[in-house]
Amino acid sequence: MAQLFEYIDFVEDGAIHFKFSRPAAPYVFQLRKNFYSFHLSELANVRSKYALTMMKLWNANSNGKLESTSIKGSIADWQSWFLGSNSHGDPIHWQSGRFKQKVLGTAISELGKLYPQTLFTLMTNKQGRAVTGYQLDITNIHTSLKL
Repeated sequence: MAQLFEYIDFVEDGAIHFKFSRPAAPYVFQLRKNFYSFHLSELANVRSKYALTMMKLWNANSNGKLESTSIKGSIADWQSWFLGSNSHGDPIHWQSGRFKQKVLGTAISELGKLYPQTLFTLMTNKQGRAVTGYQLDITNIHTSLKL
């Protein structure tokens, strides 16, 4: 088992200087890249599992900053993120219209109420008349006006 830090120095002005050990550094930086967290006050207001999944996607794609971000994926990607798979391991599949209304609509509506100064724009990607995927753009609106 490797040590986490190679050294830690406590400087007189209260600053701390440290260096991660060579074996542990890649894992620490990978954890920082793939980790997301929420405040308990945010989670307490979430009512649907779809909104919670959308928050995870938002946080993961914006590197934890919850700033402007874009989430793109095929129908299969979106449905696997939100619906998962059945007991046999096969992905659950809904019709695209039902999925957009029940899952994405529910999640976007709820997050729109939780984050009123955030704009959620869902675009449907099509090939002819067939829906191939979705792109969700999430943008924070910075204004001094009360929304």
